[in-house]
This record gives sequence, C-alpha cells and structure tokens, in this order.
Amino acid sequence: MSHFIRNKVCFILFLIPFFSQAQPDLDKRRVNINPGSYTIHSALDIIEELNEITVSYNSSAVDSSFTFSFAKDRYLLKDVLNYLLRDYQYNVISYSSERLVLKITSYKRITVSGFIYDDEKGDNLYGALVEDVNTGDVVYTNDNGFYSMEVNPGRVQLRYRYLGYEEKFYSDIITRSRSLNLSLVNNNLLTPVLITSDHAEGLPVRNSGVRVRPESVQSFGSVAGVDDLVNRIRYLPGVQSGSEGVGGLFIRGGSNDQNLYLYDGVPMYEISHTAGISSIFNNESIQNIEVFRYGFPAKYSGRLSSIVDVKIKEGNQNKTEGSFTVGNYGPNLTVSGPLLTEKLTYNLTARTSWMHWYINPLIGDVIDYDDVDIRFTDINLKLAWHLNSRHKITLTNYYGSDILNLDNETTNLGGPISFRLREKNSISWNSYLTSLNYVGTLNDKLQISAKLGTLNYEYQNRGAYSFRNFSLDNAFLDEIDVISRSNIDDILGGVRLDYFLNDDHFVSIGSDITRHAVTPTLRQSTILLGTSDIDQISDNASEIDAVVNSYYYQQKSRFGKNVLLDFGLNATNFKVRETNYFQLQPRFSATIGLPSNSTLKLSYSRMGQFVHVLVNPGLGLPSNLWVPSTENIQPELSDQINISLNRKLNSNIRLNLDGYYKWSEGLLEYRLADGLYSTILNNDGFVPIFNEDKDWEENIEIGSGTMRGLEFFIEGTHQSFSYWLSYTWSKSDRQFNEINQGEAFPYKYDRRHDINLGMVKTIKDGKTIGANWVYGSGTAFTLAIESFPSIDGIELLNPGNRNNYRLPSFHHLDVFYEYKNLHTQTPFSIKIGIYNIYNQLNPYYVILYNDPVENRPILKQVSIFPIFPYVNFRTTL
Repeated sequence: MSHFIRNKVCFILFLIPFFSQAQPDLDKRRVNINPGSYTIHSALDIIEELNEITVSYNSSAVDSSFTFSFAKDRYLLKDVLNYLLRDYQYNVISYSSERLVLKITSYKRITVSGFIYDDEKGDNLYGALVEDVNTGDVVYTNDNGFYSMEVNPGRVQLRYRYLGYEEKFYSDIITRSRSLNLSLVNNNLLTPVLITSDHAEGLPVRNSGVRVRPESVQSFGSVAGVDDLVNRIRYLPGVQSGSEGVGGLFIRGGSNDQNLYLYDGVPMYEISHTAGISSIFNNESIQNIEVFRYGFPAKYSGRLSSIVDVKIKEGNQNKTEGSFTVGNYGPNLTVSGPLLTEKLTYNLTARTSWMHWYINPLIGDVIDYDDVDIRFTDINLKLAWHLNSRHKITLTNYYGSDILNLDNETTNLGGPISFRLREKNSISWNSYLTSLNYVGTLNDKLQISAKLGTLNYEYQNRGAYSFRNFSLDNAFLDEIDVISRSNIDDILGGVRLDYFLNDDHFVSIGSDITRHAVTPTLRQSTILLGTSDIDQISDNASEIDAVVNSYYYQQKSRFGKNVLLDFGLNATNFKVRETNYFQLQPRFSATIGLPSNSTLKLSYSRMGQFVHVLVNPGLGLPSNLWVPSTENIQPELSDQINISLNRKLNSNIRLNLDGYYKWSEGLLEYRLADGLYSTILNNDGFVPIFNEDKDWEENIEIGSGTMRGLEFFIEGTHQSFSYWLSYTWSKSDRQFNEINQGEAFPYKYDRRHDINLGMVKTIKDGKTIGANWVYGSGTAFTLAIESFPSIDGIELLNPGNRNNYRLPSFHHLDVFYEYKNLHTQTPFSIKIGIYNIYNQLNPYYVILYNDPVENRPILKQVSIFPIFPYVNFRTTL
C-alpha cells in the first residue's frame, strides 16, 4: 500500500511543472512588427527578431514576389499568419512560446470575378460563358453581367463567349484573387435562332429560363412588321397568342393576367399595344428577355403561369448613337450615349402610330366597320450612373398609351321593316412606370441589388349598342351601354443578395414589398351614357388597398458535371383590409446530364396570385376587369409538375420535348353566362346588372382548374439557313360549383392544337427572306341562344353549357424580304413583308342580334386584320 501511495505522489510531483506553466495560446499571442511593407519571408524574419521566437516552415512553398503592408506595430500572431498566408493552405505542427513550426502545403483556389460587357456600347452581357481552359469548369454571368469563378493559382487560362460576339481568350499568371472585367466585340453575324441554349457547355449554375435577345428577332415582325420580342416568344411551344387582335401571351393553359411581366423589375399589367400590333417592349430599347414557363426561381411571385423578365438597355458609354425607323405603323426614334460624362449615360426610345390616318380606306370595307381608329404611343428613358466598376444606379421611366375604336351603323329604310343598328366599341389603356435600381459588388463573391418602383395603370372598355325600329306599328328603341374600368397604383421596393459560394454552389436571398391600390368599376345602362357620365363612373368608394410582403431563399448546387439541383422557397403574405393570406411556395428542380448531348429536367413549382382579371366569357368586344383578392375572394394558387428532355442532335439541330400537368385553385369566373354583355341585342327581357361599385364581387364564382400538355420543339441552323417547328397539344378546363351545373368546361383560351413553322434564309450581300405560319384551334365562348343554324364556321360543341361554342381556327402565313446595306457611311435596311398573305379573316370577336327582317338571330363575326402589306425603313444616326 505504501508503495502505491509513493508512486502516485511521485507522478503528481512530475506533473506540477506542466500545470504551473500552461501551454501558450496561439490565438492570444501578440507579436511586434515594425510598420512597413514585407514579403512573406521578410515578415516572418522580423517577427523572429523582435519577439524571440523561432519560426520554421518550408520556405520553398511560398512566393516572395508579393508584399504585404502593416500599419501598426503590434498584432495577434494568428491574424498575421492568416494575412500573410491567405492564398495558401497551412497547418500549425507545433507551437510554444519560443518556437512555431508551420507546414505550408499548397495554394488555395483563388477567385476571378468581374463584369462582361459589350465593347462598343458598354452594356452588361447576361448569360455570357466563362470557361477555365485548364479544368473545363464553366460559369455564366448573372442578370447584372457579373461572374465569379474559382481557379487554381498559377497560369490561368480563361475563354469568354457570348452568342453573336467574338470569342476572347485570357491568359496570365495569377496567384491571388482578383477582379477581371472584360469586353466582347459584337461580330454582327448572329444567326436568327429562336432561343439561347441553357446547356451549351454543361449544366450552368444559374437560371433556367429561355433568353430572347433583340438581335435574334429583327427579322420577325408583328402585324405591321414591327420588330417585336414578344411576337417571337409566341413561337415557343406552350405559348399562344389569344386570337386575332388580342395581345399578350397565354402560356400553358393560363390567362394573360397570370403572366408576370417585369419591366426593369416593375410588374406591368398590359404589355400589348392596340389590337396586338406589337408589344409595348420597343425592340430598340431591350437588352434581353428571359422567359420561364416552369422551374420558377424563388425570387419571382405574384403570378401563376409564367415569368417574362425584361431588361432595358443602358446608354452607350463611349459615343452618342441612334437609329430611326419608319413604316406602316409609324416612326420609331432611338438616341443613346454619354450625358456630360461617360459615367452617366442615357437611352431614349420613342415611337407612335399613324395607322389611324389610312386604316379606314385600307381595311374598312373588309371588316364591315364605318370607322376604325387604331393608335398608340410609347416613350422609354433609362439613365445609368456608373459610380465605379463595382457600383451602379439606374433610373427607368416608361409611358404608353393606346386607343382602339370600332364604330359602325347599319340602316334599312323603306322596306317592310325599317331599322337602324349602331355599334360603338372602344378600348383604351395607359401605363406610367418608374424604376430605380442599384447594383453593388461587395466582394468577389457577394453582390447586392435593390429597387424602388411605381406604376400607374388605367384601363377602360366600352361597348355601346343602339337598335331603333322605325316601323309604325312596332316602333321602339333598345340601347345597351357597358363600361368596365380598372385603375391600379403600385408602389414597390426590394433587396436581393447573391452569394457565389464557388463554381458549384450559388445562394440568393431577398425580400420584396408592394402596395396595391386597385379601383375596379363596372357599369351597365339601358341608355347610352355621355362623356361626362363616363368620366365620373370611378370613385374612391371603389378603391381597394392591399400590401404584399415576400421573402425568398434560392440555392443552386452542381454535383460533378451532370447533376444540378435547384431548391427555393418563397414566403408571401397578402394583406387586404383586415384579412391576411399567407402562402408558402416551394420550388424544386433537378437537371441531369445524359449521354448523347442530352439533358433531363424534372421540376415542381407552386405559385400564388393576388390580383386577377375577370374576362368576358360571352359575345362582344373582349373585355378585362382587374380586381384584387378580398376578404371574400381568396388568392389563386397553382402547382405545376414538368418533365423536359433536351437533346442536341448535332452541332446545328436542337430538339426539346416537354410534358406538364398543372392544377389551380381560387380561379375566378363570371357567374352569368353572358358576362358583361347581353347575349342578344333587341331583347325586351334584358335587365341591367352590375350597377353598384362592389357588385362585381357578388357576381363571380371561385373554382379550380386543370391544365396539361405535351410540347415539341425543333430548331436548326445550317450556315445561312435557319428553321424551327413547334407543336403543342394542350387541354385546359375550369370547374365551379355554381357554373355549368358544377361540371368542368373548357377555358376560354383552351386550344387543343398550336403550330408554329418558320424559316429564315440569308441569301447574300445583306439580303434575307423568311416565312412563318401560325395555326391555333379556335377559342371557346358561351352562346346562350341555341336554336339557330351555325354560320361563319362556328362549331357547336355542347349546347347549353359554358363555353359551348368555338370560334373558327386561327391561322395565317407571313412572309418578308429584308435588305441591309452596312457598307455605306450611314447603314440602312429596308424590310418588305405581307402579314396574312392568303387573307384569312380570323375572328376578333362575335356579336349576336335579332334580325327584324327575317325575325331570327344573326351571328356576326368581326375581323380586323385581313391581308396586310408593310414596308419598314431603318437607318442609323
């Protein structure tokens, strides 16, 4: 026992020196150093000299060509080591108060980041490819033209590419992270392909939308030959135009109001000019458009069907330039350049229409209207202030105005029955937008974006009909005047942080807030209203105020070369009056690289919508009434599952196959089958409806819908020849408890088949020809009167039900020839084309009235665009 105690005491005495003199703490050790600049070797030497400590390390592993500055004379030792060896991996092998042993193993991967921009104009290029030639790694620029890429230090070799631009190669010895901004030169040889591939070089860690650029669509005009990006988007599978004269987009069974149109970050409620002549997006002012039909990023919310994100061009930083275009539709002027200094630039575009001067004699007889008035105006101004290479502020202003009037008078005097029928149809809208945006690059991996915006939107639709019977034994006067008006004032703000963790992982978080003031008004009258009466039908009692708060998180991760996972979550709260609606909207997608240049993509998205359009389901002029969700009307909600297979058959041909299924809740529909308009004019039983400010809320139903479809798309380019074919089979149904006996019925824009077939051929010396054919099944509408023969190609579907009839199929063939002379001091181009070359009279809308002569219902189809030739001339200034 004594032996055990003796040994234990000896062991404790042996440990006393170690506990009485504790091991020094590297994190707390401070060292002296003379202020000045040092290499790694000289800095460690001076630390040894001034602090009586020996520093051992493998000196051959470090580069002594760089210097490090020290402003103070005393620092924590750990901070000094991290500062000197920030571009290396190192381990502390041993440490005491007198000795420090380090093992420096290798360089850390360094980050090269910066902006890619147009060499001539200074525009940031979204979606430009950056490839590390040494490793094959690929990244793309984001929507601000910024990229961040990790590379191995040493000889760095990078390749920069962007469709339509000359490739640039960069090579240099780089051992520390650095900023690298580069410009690319436009080669003006862009083939007019329809879309920009997302998988040209592997799976990019960025958005998966389809990008459409102005340069790729200059050959594809709208009705009057206007270069129009939205018209080009309609060639994508799953994307439809409404019908003749109806603008906007109808994507995957959704309505036009279910698309989120962003104009430099501010949502727009109307994107088409009168009668669908063109979109409001002036091709001269657009930098690019990104379209999402599925796989929605978490930063977007507020609509169900799609995202159309439009970025406006900034001004040329290097010189003042401009262009002037004139054609059938009117003049278009663009001016761009530096303002006082190259740091401040402007881009101004303005256009107006003069079709109202000649439209009557040209098509008045064809469409059976005495007076046709079509006109529009839009102005866009963007200012950009480049504070320095990492910080920028932009201010965008837009104004647009549209008017469409269709007036007609039919008179029958002197016969057995004398009568006069007068029709006055009009639609007008105005938009005023301001968008203030800030983009700041905080470091080589972190970027911040902030925005403020306002929008004022005013819409009015009027259908006035007067029928006077002059017969002595049965003289009477029937009048109907229906007016719908929507005024919307929005104020919004938002902030977003983008974190480029490395080449394979990207994170984005942000928040948005929007204040809506919506004033929907609907009036029907049995007497025609005067101008003063119309101007006063909206009042403050109709206004509904609401606030939307949205928060989102998005993460994209790439695993190896062939797997990309994208997860996002959007949390949105909508407050109207004293009611709150909260929605969690998850988003997920997986993209898998397959053999034979193929990719498979699976995605699920949930989207919510809080501001909606009520659409006239019956006969008469197409009419919209914008209304918000209220305490009685819940928000819309939609879920979508999508599967896509993309394959590059060879270097020139690309094939896409898509299938989708969507289900929606909270959809709105007018309860009455005839909606805004009485089904038959000259009807003694007609009773006016919707006479009070809030009556629209009492005359709608809330229901659900299902949408499904298959999409096929192929495009190819062969030297100077490009072609494409898209086909969509789709079905879109709605179901409401109190409509159509609770049975499902086809949605107004349910179209079973859609086809787009086109080609462009560059002949030589700037000469180009092209053609495009469009076909779509007829849209559905409700006809309450069933006992009359079908005329004008109207197809009987299911008499007595909602949307029981269809308009005739919609189709037309367009051709053009364009000549570009780029060799003169003032380059110019001339484009000659024909819209609807075989003069197909597609229906704009139909009306039904009682013919007093034959005493039977008459169905009248209204068409507004027969064969329409155009000539456009463009020159640079």
